[in-house]
Amino acid sequence: MLGCLPASDKLSDTIVALLRLPRGREARDQGLLHNIIVDLNVVDGDDLFDPLVGEVSVWSGAKPRALAAIDSSDWRTTGDTRERLELLALYLISTYVVGETVIDDDVLQIYPQTALQLQYAKRILYKALKTSVVQEISALIGGLNGQFVKPGPSGAPTRGRLDTLPTGRNFFSVDNRSIPSPAAWALGKKSAQALIERHLQEHGDYPKQLGLSVWGTATMRTGGDDIAQAFALMGIKPVWAKGSQRVIDFEIIPAMLLGRPRIDVTLRVSGFFRDAFPNVMRLYDSAVQALVEFDEPAGMNTVQKNVEQRAQQLVQQGLTTAEASRQASYRVFGSKPGAYGAGLQGLIDERCWESRNDLAQAYLNWGGYAYGAGEEGQREIDRGAAEDENGEAGNARHPGRGQPVADQPEGQRHQRRGQHDPGRGP
Repeated sequence: MLGCLPASDKLSDTIVALLRLPRGREARDQGLLHNIIVDLNVVDGDDLFDPLVGEVSVWSGAKPRALAAIDSSDWRTTGDTRERLELLALYLISTYVVGETVIDDDVLQIYPQTALQLQYAKRILYKALKTSVVQEISALIGGLNGQFVKPGPSGAPTRGRLDTLPTGRNFFSVDNRSIPSPAAWALGKKSAQALIERHLQEHGDYPKQLGLSVWGTATMRTGGDDIAQAFALMGIKPVWAKGSQRVIDFEIIPAMLLGRPRIDVTLRVSGFFRDAFPNVMRLYDSAVQALVEFDEPAGMNTVQKNVEQRAQQLVQQGLTTAEASRQASYRVFGSKPGAYGAGLQGLIDERCWESRNDLAQAYLNWGGYAYGAGEEGQREIDRGAAEDENGEAGNARHPGRGQPVADQPEGQRHQRRGQHDPGRGP
């Protein structure tokens, strides 16, 4: 409700949700459950338990007294462990943050890292929520009276974007230099692993190529979950500047640490994403070029293998070696500069198509413009290359969205989710 904090129990739930995802290396920036796990040494096998892993298995680790006391029901699975961690986190927040109980030496001794985060939540986060109550109403009234409303960043605070608090500000979009954020990277790695495991279960092998549809509005809201997932699939880790949390570089994760072949990921970006995040497209393209030049055991670098095979075909078609290598390494595609959408809406509205192949051809024609370092979509690439790199996207499903990418015109995708791509007009 605008200008009103939730009831105390709901408020505790809210603060737990705000602190669930890790946002940095300091204790206060770790996930609340992660800090509890470290303090209580909740070990699953040889490693600390990961509360962000969604799969459920039999719990064979130790059962710390604090977690056992919080719930008297049977403790059999990792799901039971996760539930106890959530209950303990809720108790600690309601007692020491929302409540008036002071953190004493006993709490500091049992929960050294968690206590630091609770102090931060009490001093900074809870105060920001209280400020939001007053600021939302005053900003609304001031805005209606034509007065200046202070600006602030936008985003989902439950996705690690605590800088968006307090609310009640005239929010701007996002610092595109911070994409993907550390919180988005944490989620992107998990979703990439889940996608790979599902593919292994259903097909018995690792995926080799994948097409992802990336939207600007979703990137602003999540901090770049989709981009982070694509990086994780390829085995690339972003590097952030300390303090500003801006992405300044990337690291190639060695195949030995990755433990699987790299997955060749092609991005089909929306017009709004192209306009708002050109630096992210250049970063992604630079990562692909680095992988093309990165030597490692045969069969592990799928990106390099695919680029070399395609380059050989292009050389046979008359391109120079340099031109063929560059064109074969394009992995970011979209509509031409100034154009928006997937090129399907007109065909669908006018019923100017007879088969799925007609839609696929229109999709390739409209989205066959390459972007990246030195390439700003000024020319349509070779049709064969467009089909080679974008063809996989016709069967790829955007994670969590459930419908084939090529079957979803960009405007329809946003409308189904109650959103609108500002780049497309009304």
